[in-house]
Amino acid sequence: RIWIRGLGNAPEIDEEYLVSFRDPWTGYVYETTTKGGESSAGQAMIDRANYLLARTDYCDDEDRTETPDDDCVDGVTSADRAAATNELRNYMELIQAIAYITPRLSHGNPYAP
Repeated sequence: RIWIRGLGNAPEIDEEYLVSFRDPWTGYVYETTTKGGESSAGQAMIDRANYLLARTDYCDDEDRTETPDDDCVDGVTSADRAAATNELRNYMELIQAIAYITPRLSHGNPYAP
């Protein structure tokens, strides 16, 4: 389960159980839960997005953001940064699709109202 912060469809969860990712192109913050400290599929996706972001042209190299998740990783070549940027752009399509579908599927079985 992944949602966009601020749209009003997020569950009420303690902040300590939230994992987030800021989309560098839209500024949207995608969130998911750690399910009370356990790993979740959404968490794995957000972690992967943060992993890629730290290796892209959009990583935070001057500590402009409050989270360290987007801090640049040392030793990444410009070619690798370009490849990671492209991969993140493609991966964002999947995250956006899941964030769009999640609230629609969270209201029970649509075939048995």
